[in-house]
Amino acid sequence: MNDQQRSLAAHAFNAAWDALEADEFISAVELARESLRLWREIGGHRELCVGEWMVGRTRAYAGDFAAARVAAGEAEQELNALGAEAEDWLHASVAELHARAHSNEPASVNYQHFYETAQTLIAGIHDSEDRGLIEAQFSDLPVPE
Repeated sequence: MNDQQRSLAAHAFNAAWDALEADEFISAVELARESLRLWREIGGHRELCVGEWMVGRTRAYAGDFAAARVAAGEAEQELNALGAEAEDWLHASVAELHARAHSNEPASVNYQHFYETAQTLIAGIHDSEDRGLIEAQFSDLPVPE
């Protein structure tokens, strides 16, 4: 991988987190998309999965749930392409994104399914630090109705 592009992609990803935390959702979406664009040029399935996850997360926070669902589907395709190389935390993260992408409909069957799937996968993460991180990301989702 090109080290400079990798650094730029990582920087844009981290800046998207910062923008989310500052409730600057439009900036977060733009930064996440830039990070993903850079990863598309130099990354593999893992980087693309995580990049799509961030795009979906920022889209959901911005209220664009349809776009978040598209990103969740793209993240899942990249996850599937990883096959056995995909870590347990990555499976849980994609499930969390699917739930988040449907969180505008907390009474829906889809939301309930993705929420429960994410809970199960998070509980199954072997590394406690990884599990804690994903639990924290999942914690702001509403309990299904």
